[in-house]
Amino acid sequence: MKKSLSSSIVLVLCILLSSCVKEFSFSPQTVISVEDPQQRAVAEWFAWLFARPGGFVPRVEVDATDADMILMKDSSLEGSSYRIKTCGNRVCVTASSSEGFFYALQYIRHALPEDIASVRHADNVKWILPDMSLHGAPDTQCTGLMLDLSCRLVLKDNVLHLIESMPYMKVYELTIIKDDCYTPDDLDEIRHCAAKHNVEVILQTEIDGSRFK
Repeated sequence: MKKSLSSSIVLVLCILLSSCVKEFSFSPQTVISVEDPQQRAVAEWFAWLFARPGGFVPRVEVDATDADMILMKDSSLEGSSYRIKTCGNRVCVTASSSEGFFYALQYIRHALPEDIASVRHADNVKWILPDMSLHGAPDTQCTGLMLDLSCRLVLKDNVLHLIESMPYMKVYELTIIKDDCYTPDDLDEIRHCAAKHNVEVILQTEIDGSRFK
């Protein structure tokens, strides 16, 4: 009887330990749970990172009960700080602001295999996230990049790609040399892309040697 009970306890412990060390992996079945539209916008941006290299997009739902990744607001966290904790088959991300969630998902993005940045399908890649438990925040509160250009040399799509590739930038100064470089629709698209990535755009246009915003 004692031997049987002891064997049962060992079996239960083995099951519990195996569930805790299970690697978290993103897949077509992955569900991301959010609480509000602000979290949803950030989560959907993150989910679409898998579209080209992985060939799938994790599903984003509000208050999903079967979620694999959970975004939860924590008012005790200040500014752009965040917490990330993985426990086997679940990832918990907490922050108090949309910026905090954005930077947390940027951290997760860089912890994934480097093929996540590929514009082509990446074969035989397992989208595994290492186990982690951390409290992080951007190293500096204000970082920036200034781009001085003429549209004949830099295409709008390249500008958008540059914004998307600036994971921790907060200010982006764009100086256009000629007044016909971009149409208003182009500028609106640049501003929308920047807002989605928590980047503030300072737009300056130079005509006849004078500048104006």
